[in-house]
This record gives sequence, C-alpha cells and structure tokens, in this order.
Amino acid sequence: MCVGDCFLSRTNSVNNERNGIIRPAQSRKAASEAKKDTVATNARPFKLVTLFASVVLMLAFVGLARADEPTNSSDPVSAFPEVSVESQKRIETITEKTQFHREQSDWYGHKMRKHLPAAHGPLAPVASVPVAQKRLHTWVSVHKRMRLEYKQWQLAQMCKGPRPLLPATITVKHKRASLHQRKVLTEALNTAHQRRQIRFKTYQALVAGITQESTAHNKPAGHGSSVGVLQLIDSHGTVAWRLHIPNSVNWFLNGVIPDDRANPSLPLTVLIQRQQGSAHPDAYAQWAGEAAQTVKVFLGPCHR
Repeated sequence: MCVGDCFLSRTNSVNNERNGIIRPAQSRKAASEAKKDTVATNARPFKLVTLFASVVLMLAFVGLARADEPTNSSDPVSAFPEVSVESQKRIETITEKTQFHREQSDWYGHKMRKHLPAAHGPLAPVASVPVAQKRLHTWVSVHKRMRLEYKQWQLAQMCKGPRPLLPATITVKHKRASLHQRKVLTEALNTAHQRRQIRFKTYQALVAGITQESTAHNKPAGHGSSVGVLQLIDSHGTVAWRLHIPNSVNWFLNGVIPDDRANPSLPLTVLIQRQQGSAHPDAYAQWAGEAAQTVKVFLGPCHR
C-alpha cells in the first residue's frame, strides 16, 4: 500500500496549486482545446469529400441544361416559338396606337410653344391684382383655343382613314339593307372618301345612282351588257374591270366631281344623268332622301 509516498505526492500537488504553478481551470481548458483540434483534424477529409461531391453534381446539372438547349446556336430566333397571326395583328395595332399618341403629344407640345409665349410674354413678377387677373384670363383663353384646335386636329386624323361598315339600320329602296348591300355601299363610299374635298351632294349622287341601277348589288349581269354596281356597258371596259367596285365608282366620280364644282346649284338628277345617260333620268330623284341619310350615317362626325 502507498502510505508515505502517496501522502507526499498529494501534499506536493496541493502545495503546487497554492503556489500558482498548476491551476485546475487552466488544465481543463487546455484539455478541451486539444480535443477540439483532434475533432477538427479528423473532420477535414470529410469536408473535402463533401465539397468535391457538390462540384461534381453542379457540373452534371449544367451539362443536362446545355443538352436541352437548341442545337442551332447560330439562329437565336429559332429557339422561340413562332408568333401567331393574331398576335402579330395585335402587336401592329398597339404600334399604330402608340405612334398616334406620340403624334398627339408632339402636336400639343408644338402648340404650347407657339401660343403661350406670344400670349402673355415672359413670366415677370405680378405688379397688381388686375394684371394677375388679366394674365389668368389670357391663360384660360389660350387653353380653350388649344383644346378646340386639338379636337379639330384629332377629328381630321380620324376622318383621314376609311370609315367603318355601315350599320344595319340603313335602308335600300325603303327596305332594310342586307350585309352584302352594306358592304357594297361602304366600299363605294370609302372609294369616294379617298378623293378628299368632295361635296356632300357628290356622295349623295353616288348612293342614289347605285340604288337605282343595281339596288346596291354588284351584279354580274344586267340589261344587255350592263354589269356592276352602276351597270356599265362594254364600252367602259372588260367585265372584270367593271365588276371591280372602285373602278366603277372612280369612273362615276371623274365625271360628277368636275360638274358639281363647276355648277354647285345643279339638280341631283341632272348631275347623275350627265354621267349615267339613263333612259329614265327622273327615277334617281325618288332615292335622294334615302341616299342623304345613308351618307350622313357613313360620314358620322366627319360630316360638316
């Protein structure tokens, strides 16, 4: 048994701790740090293996993604689906509307720069209340005039293009017009509308002549060699040429427009008869009122 030696060793340990040579807390801390270093050293190979596996998986996913891409890399457009016809029309409509609104903004800005500086001059300090009221009145009057001019410009832009299909409320020879008759009249009136600066009576003469001659039908046959909406004969051209509505309408307008401008007071029946040469010239007068109503509906806000 260890009696004397053990007692001496225990006594020496206690004396060493009292003298500050070895402290229990320091010994425990050093042991824990040594244990952590051992664990970290053992875990390093596992971390390296995990990092290597992550890199391999990432490269594998990148390879699969590239395999799904289109093979024709020189043509990037082929990677996208084709745009449908409806989508193309929608894109064109949006582009036209954007261009139209841009033109409106340019017009409005031009008018602002043109009118306002000339109306009230530079913005100097206001000397008195009457001067301020006068300047405010000037601003309001200029703004009203600009709004009126803008509405007129907007109406002119709208009236430049072709007008829409005539509604189902119009009549032909006092009967409700069919879809075919409405299409014929709309195409004929739009052809005349492209001429610009045409008087209302010219439109009216065209509609009355088409109503009497063909009841607003593009007839492939009629009396003798007469065909088309105005029943033109062989001396005016081929059958295919006469069945083309714009050709017949332009032939009619080429004779009516100069007569109407030279003789504004010329009766409607005489104006039509000079161009048509009908055997029944008085028959056009019975459709004058109906033709006037049709032209009013066709022109809409463009009628003045």
